Amino acid sequence: MRKFSYTFGLFLYICAVLYLGIYPRVRILPVAFDASFIFHTVGFFILYLFLLDRLKHKLLSLLIALLVAILIELLQGYLPSRSRSFADLVYDITGILLALIVGFRGKDVVFKILASVMGIGYSPIAPGTIASFVFSIVIYLSSRYRVIYVWQISLLLMPISLFVSQKMEDLEGEDPKRCVVDEVLGMSIPLVFLKSNPLLYALSFLFFRFFDIVKPFGIKNIERIKGGLGIILDDVVAGVYALFLIKAATFFLSYFGIRF
Repeated sequence: MRKFSYTFGLFLYICAVLYLGIYPRVRILPVAFDASFIFHTVGFFILYLFLLDRLKHKLLSLLIALLVAILIELLQGYLPSRSRSFADLVYDITGILLALIVGFRGKDVVFKILASVMGIGYSPIAPGTIASFVFSIVIYLSSRYRVIYVWQISLLLMPISLFVSQKMEDLEGEDPKRCVVDEVLGMSIPLVFLKSNPLLYALSFLFFRFFDIVKPFGIKNIERIKGGLGIILDDVVAGVYALFLIKAATFFLSYFGIRF
């Protein structure tokens, strides 16, 4: 399961980068300006480090990352909603060059930052709850200005969580407490399918934390799966349960004229 978590995580990440690279509108940050340079730079920065970690070969990792970047630009030329952009290719190469500077020794530090969600996982008090709460607030405030697509964040979070969760387990032992990116992934699932409503978001947070902490209805058994896959799956299922419960509640309330 360890090898599967790395291999499948890397495969899904490349697929996500390719898909978002050709998608007409990509907004993954709460900003009103064109943030494509951030997506390309950060996306390929992470891609190169993932490749380097698995292949243990700088040149081969570089060639594959460049191949993915070139493939995206070539595909864009055949899509009516997109056009080839030399600037995007420059951003891709910038991200790769930054990752080259970080190198093999520094990559684990980057993985810890990703796994801990910018250090939140190092909080001595309820790091998973804090990470889920902060993520919910950021998504809500961002979506109010219609400058963010939660599903795109979730699409990237899935492979990143799978890969870095396995890495954290290898570095710090089974079920590493500092790894909270899986909680953020689980929290993103109900938010993808809900309107930007403060009550719905609050209920999503409460229900998700309940299912993630109590682990009823088979979630506890899912957690027993070894490796990064087991680390993220229980949070994914908790997110699905939270979404189902909210949808059921809103459907029931709609009969009484209460709509969100």
